[in-house]
Amino acid sequence: MQLHLSDEQRLLCDEARDFLARHCSPADVLRWQREGVVRPADLWKRMADLGWLGLGISEADGGLGADFFDLALLHQACGRALVPTLFAATTGAALAIAAGGSAAQRGRYLPAIARGDTTATLAVAEPDAVYDLDRMAAALTRREGGYVLAGRKALIEGGGDADLLVVAARSPGAGPARGGLALVVVPRATAGVRVTRVATFGDHPAADLELADVAIDAEAVLDAARDARATLDDVLLRRTVLACAEMVGGLERVLELTAEYVKGREQFGRPIGSFQAVQHALADMATALEGARYATYQAAWRLARQLPAAREVAVAKAWTSPAYKQATLTAHQLHGGMGFVTEYPLHLYSNHAKACEARFGAADRHLEIVAAALGL
Repeated sequence: MQLHLSDEQRLLCDEARDFLARHCSPADVLRWQREGVVRPADLWKRMADLGWLGLGISEADGGLGADFFDLALLHQACGRALVPTLFAATTGAALAIAAGGSAAQRGRYLPAIARGDTTATLAVAEPDAVYDLDRMAAALTRREGGYVLAGRKALIEGGGDADLLVVAARSPGAGPARGGLALVVVPRATAGVRVTRVATFGDHPAADLELADVAIDAEAVLDAARDARATLDDVLLRRTVLACAEMVGGLERVLELTAEYVKGREQFGRPIGSFQAVQHALADMATALEGARYATYQAAWRLARQLPAAREVAVAKAWTSPAYKQATLTAHQLHGGMGFVTEYPLHLYSNHAKACEARFGAADRHLEIVAAALGL
C-alpha cells in the first residue's frame, strides 16, 4: 500500500484544507444546519470551479479523471471541515453512473454533475434490507416501451434535495438470490416518486422514498444488458471508503481541538494537559487516528488499483466508526461544559461521528465480514 503521499497529493490536501478553512468554517456549518441549507450555493460553485465535483469523473466524461486515492484524500479534507453531505452523496452517485452507464448515459449525466449543475444520490437501503442486497424488495418490471419501478427506500443521503436518484432494484426475470439487480437513474421530480424528509441525528439531511409504479424510460437503466450486482458491490465499497476518509478528517480535527484546549485550560494552577491521565487520553486518540488513517488508505489504495478490497474496506469501517465516536466522547469529557456550547464546534463533530456510525453498515456488520474472510 501507499504509506506516504506524493508531492501532488500533499498539495491537494493543503489546498483543500486552506480553501475549506476560508469557505466552510464551523460557524458556516452551524448556520447552514440551522437554516436547513444542504447545498450552499457559493460553496458549491467554488467547489465546482476547483474541479472537485468532477474529481472522480473521467476527462472524457467532463471531469478531472483523478485517482480514487486522491478522491479519498479530498473527502478526508471535507470530513475535517464538515462539508454538507450532499457533496459525498453526489460523488457516490457519479461513481455508479461512471461504472455502469453507457457512453450516452455518462454524457447525459456526468458533465452536469462535474459542472455543479446537478446533484445526485444513491438509493440502495430499504426498511427491511439496509445494505443486504439479497433481500432487496424494490423491483423494476418490464412494460411496453419501458419499465415500471416500485418499492421503498430508506434514509437516503440528501434524498429530499438531490436532483437525481440512482436507485437499486431487482431487475426483470430475477432468478437467483444474488442475481438480477439493476441501477436506474430517476429524477427526483418524476411522477410517482414520493419523498418524505426524515429527521436524523445531527440534522444530516436524509429522506425515505416511495416509488409508486414510476414509469422508467429504457435509457434510464444503467447497463441494462447485464446484472448490476458487481457494479453495485464495487460502488458501495468505494462509497464506504469515502465515508471512512471523512471520519478520518473529522477525528483528526477533534484531536487537534482537544489538544489545543487542554494546553490552555488550567486546573490546580497548571494546564490540564500536563496531567498524565489527560496525556494518555490524547495518546489513545492519536493512536486510534493513525489506525483509522492507514486502514482507510490501504482500502483506498487497493480500490484505486482495482485489487480485491472487501476485507480491507471492512477493516477500515469496523475500526474507524468506533474510533471516531469514542474520540468525540473523550473530547467532551476533557472539554467539560465547554464541549456542550453550541457555538463551539465540538458538538458538530460528535453529531457527525454518530451519523457516520451506521452509514454503510455499523461496525458489527463489517466485523462479520472480516471474520468470514478469516474463515471463522
